[in-house]
Amino acid sequence: MSADEGHLDLVAHSPPAAGLQALGSSNDIAEQGGVTLGQQLRALGAGPILTIPSLLACWGSKIEPSGHLASYLSTRLPDYFLNRDASFSLYVRRGQSTDDTARVMLVVESPFQPNAIIELGIGVDKGKRHAVYAGSSVTPAWLRSAVDVQVDEWTHIAMVWNYTARTFSLYVEGEAVKTLAFSPTRDANERILRVNKEWRLVIGRGKRIGQMRNGWDGEITDVRVWDRVIDETEINDIRRWQRPEPMNPTQPNLWYDYKV
Repeated sequence: MSADEGHLDLVAHSPPAAGLQALGSSNDIAEQGGVTLGQQLRALGAGPILTIPSLLACWGSKIEPSGHLASYLSTRLPDYFLNRDASFSLYVRRGQSTDDTARVMLVVESPFQPNAIIELGIGVDKGKRHAVYAGSSVTPAWLRSAVDVQVDEWTHIAMVWNYTARTFSLYVEGEAVKTLAFSPTRDANERILRVNKEWRLVIGRGKRIGQMRNGWDGEITDVRVWDRVIDETEINDIRRWQRPEPMNPTQPNLWYDYKV
């Protein structure tokens, strides 16, 4: 689906101003005069490179006659993406599905690779049926949260891809879940990051073995993507000031601003 179908509010932002370069790498979190570089960058307006404020309603269990998932959104990312630091923030609410199928809310993928490079979703883990997880082709394991995504309330999730430090972190409701270092045994996968020149952000489905699968069943809103690291303070600022309105589960039609 193209960005202008359904009147979706897809906002691509210009790269940070040249003046930001004088501060050095945006990945540094070293204190400078009692203020972190991340705070300086925020003060100078180094906002997200992409925002999708619309409410996206996804029916991941619905399959079209072609065999494709019926509802997801795909948009192109800069060529340099994943070869630098990146961060992601979004709110999700799952649908009424009661099965234990893993559901994917967001991936970063390439048409030249059979599997997503970054995947964020929910699945069964440690007694939780809808626990948040995140993974990457360059990390040795999944990052798993004990938080269940609910039907009747929004859950805020953030991921931080710290390419400079070679780490990948997951935050759920402002709390750091886990950070994993890139695996030295996956150098071949990391080389893919350096040579690939076409990245896509896909909201509402996964990609494995070249197939679209594990579509999200529920709603996604306020998706933001940065080409820098965001810290825990900034993540909690988003949760504090940009939380979506509460929803009434007895009136689901009021939720569906857009069908992706």
